[in-house]
Amino acid sequence: MIASAVSPVTNMMGFAGGYADNIALGGIGYLAAKKGKGLIRSFGKAMLYTEAYQLGSELMGGIGAGAGNSGGAF
Repeated sequence: MIASAVSPVTNMMGFAGGYADNIALGGIGYLAAKKGKGLIRSFGKAMLYTEAYQLGSELMGGIGAGAGNSGGAF
């Protein structure tokens, strides 16, 4: 629902390709964490961390996505 609301912004971010959604939603989370108070600030931080994780995972090619299922190095 939020992604469709920010789609006009993400459509303008053609340079970011498939990462535009993560960048836009992470920016909203950053603003909420920075300017909000109480519960809004907590939601903003959670949103920022989630989008940063997803963006990092996509940029790294999903390296850590299945690490827990592979048995690991130990």
